[in-house]
Amino acid sequence: MKTMLIDLLQNMRTSVSAAQDRNGAENEITRRIAASIEHMLQNLNKPLSVSRLASAAKVSESHFFVLFRQCTGSAPIDFLIRLRMERACCLLKTTELSVGEIGATVGYDDPFYFSRVFKSVNQVSPRQYREKIIYTGQMQSDDEPLSADCLLPKLVILKLNNASNTFQSDQNKK
Repeated sequence: MKTMLIDLLQNMRTSVSAAQDRNGAENEITRRIAASIEHMLQNLNKPLSVSRLASAAKVSESHFFVLFRQCTGSAPIDFLIRLRMERACCLLKTTELSVGEIGATVGYDDPFYFSRVFKSVNQVSPRQYREKIIYTGQMQSDDEPLSADCLLPKLVILKLNNASNTFQSDQNKK
């Protein structure tokens, strides 16, 4: 999971670097995609569709799909699923919520479907994941800061925003 998000950040950095070689339109695209990712993060527990995300980015669905894939290296819904599963991992590590409660927190009303999706992404069930964390002593207390795993989605937004700001300051120097 961490590797996928790190790869995503590298893809985004490459996309942003390429955008710096082009005109300012790419900067606007990056901001729009960042806004749609922020919308995903703020609405992890709600049903989201590509049409809703495209609307938030103020582009057509087909254009949004292409732009999102260029910036992130994945389809919008695949990216949303990874964000949800990353958040679920964080909650499994840091809370004692039931698997069903965690599933509902990340947008899955059916705990069995949540478990299937979680297992398809992480190769272990949510229960096995939690047991592994407890067994290896990686469970966090309330005093400890959140691990990097829990912060990766926010880092995606920060990277996009920083890249956008860097591009903008480079344009202002010209």
